[in-house]
Amino acid sequence: MQLMRSIEPDSVPARLIALIREEFERRERSAALREAPGYKEGILAFGHPVDAAARAKEPLRFPIFYHGRIGQDGGALYYFQAKRVYPVVPNEKPGYSAYEPFTVFQGWVLSRDGSYDFSQPHITLTCCSGMNVGGVEPFAILVFKGRHFVIAETGGWEYREKTIFEIGSSGIEPVLEDLY
Repeated sequence: MQLMRSIEPDSVPARLIALIREEFERRERSAALREAPGYKEGILAFGHPVDAAARAKEPLRFPIFYHGRIGQDGGALYYFQAKRVYPVVPNEKPGYSAYEPFTVFQGWVLSRDGSYDFSQPHITLTCCSGMNVGGVEPFAILVFKGRHFVIAETGGWEYREKTIFEIGSSGIEPVLEDLY
């Protein structure tokens, strides 16, 4: 068993940080454009509340980064969460207060043979409470009969549960969920 450890972003390979940053930008632009026209409630009801130029000025932070080794060949597994917080936006609805919008991009990255592959990447545009942002806290990588599994706690605003993911050739997929 190999523990997955929380690490500081400055100990992550610069190339991986650059790839996450690039993917964050691409996905945020895509999500803002895709969701805004038909989105009926919440922060995107009228499009992204912060224009693209202003969004680009805000720093991208990495509040969560985990790392673990896969096998003997130097492969690695990362779980990350990248977050960009924007200035407070006034709310034009009567009786509602201003809110602080932010974007969260999270997922797994497999590193094998010098390449990085995203698995289950997800971007969420949200505000203040982060109510609709889930997350993962990976504990360990377990090898059983030649297969690799990750034991983790997953959850969101109102729930936490244990999940077992399998690391396969096409990425990481949950195989046992809702374990309490």
